[in-house]
Amino acid sequence: MNKKKKTTVVGGNGGEVKDLLDVLLDIKEDQDSEIKLTRENIKAFIWDIFAAGTESSAITTEWAMAELINHPEILNRARKEIDSVVGKSRLVQESDIPDLPYLQAIVKETMMLHPAAPLIMRESSRDCEIQGYKIPARTRLFVNVWAIGRDPNLDQPN
Repeated sequence: MNKKKKTTVVGGNGGEVKDLLDVLLDIKEDQDSEIKLTRENIKAFIWDIFAAGTESSAITTEWAMAELINHPEILNRARKEIDSVVGKSRLVQESDIPDLPYLQAIVKETMMLHPAAPLIMRESSRDCEIQGYKIPARTRLFVNVWAIGRDPNLDQPN
């Protein structure tokens, strides 16, 4: 069976929409490419992307569990909320989340205290001034999310 690849035309440019894997495979097949990729290189790269996405979620979950173990009164209150909303006969469903405000607060607090990316990089889109410092357009800025989450002088969202 001969399968043809679907191409999707975007806008008026008549170009083909390609995902990351398409681009990597094109580079692998291009004999004149400056970068030489093997199937193993591509598999390792894709694996790194998946691992990075799942690792940050797993680490955040571990931090939440560690905080709950260190604060048993909060764990008990969360358990009571889950038992009253969900019961003990089934697992928590995504549809239950709006009815679990205390659990939502625990998740938000965990992400504030233990951000998956403690430092993030941004680029200023235009000239601006912040607390007397002139920041030119296209300046790379590092935001210390970890410190912001622990600053008692900042108002916390509700």
